[in-house]
Amino acid sequence: MTLKLACIQVKANDRRDADSAWRSLRQFIRDAAAEHDFVIVPEAAYPAYFLPAFESAVSLPVSDVLREVAEIARESKTYIAFGYADGKHNAAILFDRSGTKIAEKDKSYLWHFDHRWFNPGTEVSIVGTEFGTVALVVCADARLPELVRAAALEGAKIIIDLANLTASGPYANTLTNAQCEYMLSTRARENGVWLAVADKWDVEADTVTYAGRSAVYSPDGTLIVQAPSNETKVISVDIPVGEDGEITTADPAHRPVRQPRLYQLLGADTQDLPIYRILSEAITPEFAAPYVTVSALNQSTLKSDAHLQHVRRLIEHEPHLILMPAFPGELRDVLPYQELLDREQWMLLTDIPREGARSRFVTQEGIMDTYYTTHHFPDERPTVASDDALSKVFRCSFGYIGVMHEADGLVPEAARSLMLAGADMVVWQHGMGHSDALSIARTRAAENRIYVASVFSSALSTEGNAGASFLVDPNGAVVASTLVGRPLHATGAYCSFAVSRSKSIVPGTHVLFDRKPKNYGRLLKHELASI
Repeated sequence: MTLKLACIQVKANDRRDADSAWRSLRQFIRDAAAEHDFVIVPEAAYPAYFLPAFESAVSLPVSDVLREVAEIARESKTYIAFGYADGKHNAAILFDRSGTKIAEKDKSYLWHFDHRWFNPGTEVSIVGTEFGTVALVVCADARLPELVRAAALEGAKIIIDLANLTASGPYANTLTNAQCEYMLSTRARENGVWLAVADKWDVEADTVTYAGRSAVYSPDGTLIVQAPSNETKVISVDIPVGEDGEITTADPAHRPVRQPRLYQLLGADTQDLPIYRILSEAITPEFAAPYVTVSALNQSTLKSDAHLQHVRRLIEHEPHLILMPAFPGELRDVLPYQELLDREQWMLLTDIPREGARSRFVTQEGIMDTYYTTHHFPDERPTVASDDALSKVFRCSFGYIGVMHEADGLVPEAARSLMLAGADMVVWQHGMGHSDALSIARTRAAENRIYVASVFSSALSTEGNAGASFLVDPNGAVVASTLVGRPLHATGAYCSFAVSRSKSIVPGTHVLFDRKPKNYGRLLKHELASI
């Protein structure tokens, strides 16, 4: 048994062309509805997305368009999710098989110029269907890890994303977007749910370019089907359902156990957060741009003298921060390492003693702080972490550093909490294969506007993965990487922490100030540790 789902990718239109565009789109909806159980139409499919007052008005009332969509749903006995703009509303509406409106949601995380003509809406909109619980989000809403996580905790089996994903580039057939490239697949994977997105393509009002690439992602983050970036397209996928008729999602055993007691910063008032204070600190960009080296280990054994020799070589590169991959065993004596460092150098040494992965910040003065893993998978021994483990960052002369281990990277609350605690960079020690780690690290960097250092070691891999270590900037771009699979390899780059302190993504959209902490109470409930 399956749920047959379609995402309609439509060519963008200016507001003045809304009526003619609607006549074409209406036929696409009618044709798709005749062959599918569920049809998704993009954000602001009618009348348009770019809606300043001076743009030409449309003649057909939005209410008439919605009435026609409801009629198609009733006649075809198909669920239809439709995006429209009306007054201050940028909304997603869901009609059931009888043409009855069963859910509606205004966009919550307003993007760029949205705030000039839209008001923000509710964060979560979920509704029950015979296929299980469905959640509606609108475009940039999916950038907020808290929003999609909340929907999953409420039982959503599929995230329906009505989008206008913007893009930039010289060729229409290569356009893409951060959400297309890595964010949406990570959202599906970290929550163990299906995610379907319908987008527009082409250009609106000569100033807004769309990425296209409507897609469906499975609960493990796999891209099942994707439209190109430069054509009208209806993509179709059969989503498996169980004997009860509900959508099949990922086995909870494949996701880390949440630790709500560690996420208290998520619900704190913005002005009470450490990052709020840190953003007001005066910095000199030249002194807040450490040269960071990161190494990867693709071999199961490494002698301690070879490990120390590698550090000696790195010292010759004159780094401010040295990030070493997890050593396959315990490093009892750090004195030989601290003796190599000068007064302005810091090192993160990670090893694996009996109690599990451990990271220690080392300077020439000795061990300055220690971090342990905070999350585990259901079949693993529970981690023992202090309640402030994700509220603690290490202060260096050039900025603030947070640390994650292994499963922590798969839990969006971990990196989010460290950002709220003030981290300019989060170091993630893991043994994950390169392609998977790349999507996750880029997502954590872009959603929090921080640097992420993804540090690979075979010592943390249980599947024999070949990996690489790399540095990601706050825009989600990889700025340095080691070679995948090379036994021991290092690279480095300057990391400007002044960029980490700028939390605006585009004008009108801010990573910190646009969060709504009062809505995140469900993320802190201990009874919702598993999804």
